[in-house]
This record gives sequence, structure tokens and C-alpha cells, in this order.
Amino acid sequence: MSTLNLRIEVDTSLPFGDAMRSLRQEISCKASDAAALKNPLLIAPWHVGMVLERGQLVRFRDLLFRVTQAHTARPDWIPNHTHTHFQRVIEDSGDKYPEWTPAPPWYFAGDRVSHVGRSWESVVNNNHWEPGAPGIDDRIWQELT
Repeated sequence: MSTLNLRIEVDTSLPFGDAMRSLRQEISCKASDAAALKNPLLIAPWHVGMVLERGQLVRFRDLLFRVTQAHTARPDWIPNHTHTHFQRVIEDSGDKYPEWTPAPPWYFAGDRVSHVGRSWESVVNNNHWEPGAPGIDDRIWQELT
């Protein structure tokens, strides 16, 4: 069992659905990455028209993203394709990251993998290139030291 310790006030005069949306919004703005990864359904789902604050978390297609730039969600700025506005939240497993695989799903900017005994972070979205391969430089994968 995991706990999420936050001080949040909810207007109890609101209809239940509105109170829950307000609660999710508050949690999305205050939760740590670790807490959000353990409780992803408490994070507000991303939708067009949503007003997003820098640092807020959103849930999109069962993945979590942290907003890096305040904006109003547009249909062409979706979290898994707009790395200037969102950074994917991934579990920090120390120096041990999942092993790189060439098969989909491909990697997003910020994803970390292990490959040939080294750790890498993707710099681009839709990354399917092999870390450390000839011609693949630090504009695609950056080696973590």
C-alpha cells in the first residue's frame, strides 16, 4: 500500500463530479513523480481545452507527463508528441533502467534505457534508433554517467 500525503481543500458545496475534478486538479499540481506513478488514476486526464500550469502532472494514454510550459491544451499539442510542453514521468530505478528494445513502443524524450552495459536518455520523441550505434549522437541519445 502506498500513501499520498497532501493537504488539499475541496469545496463540499460542489456537485460530486465537479468536486472530484477539482480534487484531481489539486493532486495533479502537488503530487511528486513517485507518488503519481503509484497512484496514476488520481492524476487528471489530459483533454483539449485544459488549462495547464508549469509543473502540473497529466495522464495521457496510461502514461504520466509533467507540464514544462504553462499553456492551454490544444489538439495538436498532445503530451506524447510535444516535448517542448511535456516531459514523460518515468520510474526512477537508480542506475538500472529497462533494457533498450527496437520493437515498439518507441521512446519519448526523457525515457531512459540500458544498452550494452551503459545508460541512456532519449532526447527526441518517437526514438527507435539504437543507443551508441554508429551515426547516433547526443542529439538522439545522451549517455548518462
